[in-house]
Amino acid sequence: MQRVRPTPKGFFRARDYILWVLLGALVAALSVGSSMVIFMVKGTDRALLQKLGLSATERLFYSIPVFWIVVVIAVAAGTYINFRRTRKGYRLSAKHFAIFAAVIAVAFGSLMYAFNVSKYVDKAAAENIPLYTTVVPFNTNTWFDPEHGLLSGAIKIKTSNDNFTLRDENFDLWTVTGNKVAIVPSGFKFQSGDHVKIIGKKTGDFKFQAIEIRPFETEIKKEQPAAR
Repeated sequence: MQRVRPTPKGFFRARDYILWVLLGALVAALSVGSSMVIFMVKGTDRALLQKLGLSATERLFYSIPVFWIVVVIAVAAGTYINFRRTRKGYRLSAKHFAIFAAVIAVAFGSLMYAFNVSKYVDKAAAENIPLYTTVVPFNTNTWFDPEHGLLSGAIKIKTSNDNFTLRDENFDLWTVTGNKVAIVPSGFKFQSGDHVKIIGKKTGDFKFQAIEIRPFETEIKKEQPAAR
């Protein structure tokens, strides 16, 4: 007769430790996902989407961060499954767990958004996740997607209000022209070194035609053709 040996307590302690470490990692991922949803929703400029000539369906699609909502839901499901496997996980109902997880995710996600963590996550995702830029074609937080008519950066050499060279976030130098019809906010003046964001059209390698030029952080209240 084979003798049954009890499982050492150390095994259960190690198992619980691993489960709680994994749970912490999942909660962190959930917070990142929540911060990205906040980042996308707050950064969406619906008036801009209309100016880019998008249809109502396209504007709706670009206004809802579908990719990050799916990520949040998937991570939340994984977090709940992992939590239920802990020794006392059965004591908390799915409803109470959802409320508790939502509060933590929104709280930490808001902090990450406030400290610009979301911006770096978005950039890293665009550089490292295949098809990310297809699922999230562009967002108006970064204002850097020349293929879709968005360009931003620091003025390098200014010839006039709508003719200058601009260095983008990747340190590439762009030639920007407005042909004397680019729109700028009333009273807005910028010099070399200032940051601007531009609506327009890519016309060639590192060449961009400006339709509208905005200050990078200031909200536009009134617009007029660029003064000569």
